Amino acid sequence: MSNTRGRNIIKFLRVFDLLCRSNGVSIREIEEDLNVSRRTAYRHINMVEDLGFLVEQFDDQVSNVKRWRLDKKYCRKTPLLDLPDVRLGPQELIALILLRGESRIFQGTELELYIDSAFDKIENMAPAGMGSALEKYRPLILMNVRLSKSLEGKEQVVETLTDAMLERKTCRVKYHSFMDDREKTFKIAPLHFFEHNGGLYIFVNAPSFDKILTLAVERINEIDINEDDIFEYPADFDPDALLSGAFGVVFDDNINVKIWFSASQARYIRERQWASGQKITENSDGSVILEMRISGRYEIKRWVMGYGPDAQVLEPIDLRKEIVQDVVKMVERYR
Repeated sequence: MSNTRGRNIIKFLRVFDLLCRSNGVSIREIEEDLNVSRRTAYRHINMVEDLGFLVEQFDDQVSNVKRWRLDKKYCRKTPLLDLPDVRLGPQELIALILLRGESRIFQGTELELYIDSAFDKIENMAPAGMGSALEKYRPLILMNVRLSKSLEGKEQVVETLTDAMLERKTCRVKYHSFMDDREKTFKIAPLHFFEHNGGLYIFVNAPSFDKILTLAVERINEIDINEDDIFEYPADFDPDALLSGAFGVVFDDNINVKIWFSASQARYIRERQWASGQKITENSDGSVILEMRISGRYEIKRWVMGYGPDAQVLEPIDLRKEIVQDVVKMVERYR
């Protein structure tokens, strides 16, 4: 997940709603509404002010408590910010549409409502005619959500993980592992969100496993923050290097693979960067050989087998033999 998503997104946006109430909001009301600590409630207000929004503090004469309220110009349904004339070119319009498409992993969550609202207001803030311009460009790019995972019902999990990352606190989670189809309870130190093929994942340091794990957020069934347990970020962990060196979301030992692709598939292999430091060798018959060092053995095997007779693992030998065994089983099954 990006740094912007790395904040406590949903709770932070909810604070704006609370601050826009006609009588504002008290710290206690923020605590109760967001289910956060008093210190976190103050932190959210400070974040709003740090972004340059004017927050008024006043004494409620009835309840005799301090309350906070956002300046009224930010709380109207019409455009909220004073902006210069916004004139966007086609490249910028298309970029906005693409970014909106990337929000598909939040489909069905409260955050989706904020995203939709933001785009509605972009059209209101922009010069006359931009709304129709957006509609003109929208059909150019269709976003396929068929394979996207749903985070509906997992808003609290995302919020708790984000809080824990910001405050460097460990958590105890109940996680449904697909590997052995069991729910496991263990302690984690959450490090980074990241997106892959429409799913939201998180890198965590798991002391009981003595390694960095990758968890699918939608499979975290329960989570609790350990308020008094602060963790240190692992000094030798490089998430960018890990992501660039894996074929998918399985981060096992790196292996050197050499794969032959037929002439009919060669052009598709050439046009993509499958791994950093990859090497493609051209053969006289139009076929190619792709060599790369990468992790994710099972995902590589599944990918190669998806090409059928148009791909063949040359190395490593044990992976080649494993695929042969799987093909024999497939033939038997289809008989």
